[in-house]
Amino acid sequence: MIDITLLTLKQMYRSRKTYVLEIFLFLPLVLGIYSVHKNENGIVVFSDMTYGLYLQLLVILVTLIFATTLISDDIKTGRITFLTTRVSRVRIIVEKYLGYLIGTFVIFLVPLTAMAVVLTVYAPENVPLTVFCSYTLIILMAIAAYGGVYFLVSTLISKPLMFGLFFAFIWEISAPAVSQRLAKATVGHYIRSVGYELVEHGNIHTMSTPSSFTQSVGILCALSVVGMLLSAMLFKQKSLE
Repeated sequence: MIDITLLTLKQMYRSRKTYVLEIFLFLPLVLGIYSVHKNENGIVVFSDMTYGLYLQLLVILVTLIFATTLISDDIKTGRITFLTTRVSRVRIIVEKYLGYLIGTFVIFLVPLTAMAVVLTVYAPENVPLTVFCSYTLIILMAIAAYGGVYFLVSTLISKPLMFGLFFAFIWEISAPAVSQRLAKATVGHYIRSVGYELVEHGNIHTMSTPSSFTQSVGILCALSVVGMLLSAMLFKQKSLE
């Protein structure tokens, strides 16, 4: 029942790009250690590194790379044709999404845990477990929501990475700077709104006009589930030739 999920995990963890990206995901740890040496508060450093680098940059980049290439790579190599002769297309998408979600979350969890442990040991003030768990949950929700969007894009257009780059680094970053109304049309707005409610330390708590916690969680969950289901429906009709 989870054969495609396991295959997706193997595909991710055998790829060189996974290990290259993992190196970049340790950048917040390095910068965090530097900040702590300047006698900054450990909780604030952890929060600002996670919010500023993970949630506003690295999550967008890493999810884009994985979610838009898992299907397209299988189509290019012909692996998808082999899979569709054995299981339904809907199951392929659902299990691939699950594999993406688990695999990407683990890739983030390792450096995030390392940063929390190191800052707890060396910082003037420990990183509370509640703060670590809150950011872990926020990152998981971000991975799921962006994955739903990018999976949908990958089934709609032949070159999803190019559109994904526009969405991630033009729309998601530029729209909030234009107006609050446009900001609410971005995934990042609802991720930050969840963080505003859950975390009391650092820059994430300086958001000017957050949406309600319930609305934000609902929208992020909807993006994840609806994006995956629409992807499965479209992929079912997609020509693989």
